[in-house]
Parts: sequence; C-alpha cells; structure tokens
Amino acid sequence: MELSQLLNEIRANYETLLTRNQIDTVLSTSTQVMISYRQIPSRIRRQSMSTQFLPQPL
Repeated sequence: MELSQLLNEIRANYETLLTRNQIDTVLSTSTQVMISYRQIPSRIRRQSMSTQFLPQPL
C-alpha cells in the first residue's frame, strides 16, 4: 500500500472517531440537561416557561 493511501485511510478513520466522539458528547450533554430539568420542581419550571416569552425591554 502506498504511503499517501495509508495516510488518507488513517485520516479518514481519525475523522470518523472524532465525529463519533462529538455525537457521544452531544448525546451525553443532552441527557444531562434533561435529567437536570426533571429535577427542578415543576412550579419553577412553569415560572421559567411563562417568563421565557415576555417581551424584552429596548
């Protein structure tokens, strides 16, 4: 196998690993956010959702 072909293969495998790691990180972060959100008492969640749509002062 040529050196350039081998390097291209290594690069492709490395990029695949990086992409998988990024996906795992995003999924892990999303899961943590969901868990944290569920641990907030429901009355506080309702308050934060109701104030979320208030107009912002100029």
